Amino acid sequence: MFKYFILIIGIAAAATSGLFIQWTPLSKDAPFLLAVGRLMVAALVLSPFMIRDLKRHARRLSLADFLRAAPGGILLGLHLGTWNIGVANSTVANATLIVNLNPVAMPILLFLLIREKLTRGELVGSGIALLGVSVLVALDPNLSFGAGTLMGDLVCVGSMVLAVGYLVAGKFRAKGQPLFLYLVPLYLSAAATCLPIAIYESTQLTTITQTDWLAILGLGLIPTVIGHSAFNYSMVHVRSQVFSIGNLGQFVVAATLDWIIHAHAPALRFYPAAALIVAGAVVVVLNRPRPIAPGVVPDATID
Repeated sequence: MFKYFILIIGIAAAATSGLFIQWTPLSKDAPFLLAVGRLMVAALVLSPFMIRDLKRHARRLSLADFLRAAPGGILLGLHLGTWNIGVANSTVANATLIVNLNPVAMPILLFLLIREKLTRGELVGSGIALLGVSVLVALDPNLSFGAGTLMGDLVCVGSMVLAVGYLVAGKFRAKGQPLFLYLVPLYLSAAATCLPIAIYESTQLTTITQTDWLAILGLGLIPTVIGHSAFNYSMVHVRSQVFSIGNLGQFVVAATLDWIIHAHAPALRFYPAAALIVAGAVVVVLNRPRPIAPGVVPDATID
């Protein structure tokens, strides 16, 4: 149960990202600079834990650690930067629909890489959860696909695929490694990926305000240190589709926080959508493949 608790904590932490992004114009004016800031905060905060693990294993940080984390880091950096661009040029409703398609993209990518297939129960649960996403978004009056949002929508789709790729990379690259020995090189690699564009963006800014710095600190500490770190842990220890469907719960947390902080009561469609997503997540968890007993030949259609 501990691994599911970690996943829930990560989902709740990641859901705060939108609140911090809304506080700062850097998300529109300097999206890659904002990404570098939050990633550097995360790497700095987690460095003592990495040093502890290095001492525990009597070793030093090596080039191999960075090479192991580099694929996921590059994808993460590009995702964080492009997501801000996509949302700024689309609508919140469109972006919500696109980012919640990751339970579709994740199994496709895993099937192409390792021929991992979903169980019937996972397919049913995923369908229920995606029906909840449809209820949430289809009834949103702001949902509008057309020439005006086409560029932003395409960037959001690309960013969603980058996020899925980054998580799948972590599933294989972090396995068997001390978590913090993977995370710190991961965040540093992601920051390095964004740095060239961030430097250019910084030349276009007149000033960075106290609010900007607070937003960077908040993004680094909560959605990144807690959220993304928990995600990378979960991708190794939890079935991938359990992670994907559970991650849809971010919108439930985000809407609740918006209600508490800004007194924006959720629209009526929120309640059936949330119920369907939670129900779908429960079905997926209950129907995940069970561990194979010693001496039993595994079903070739699973994993």
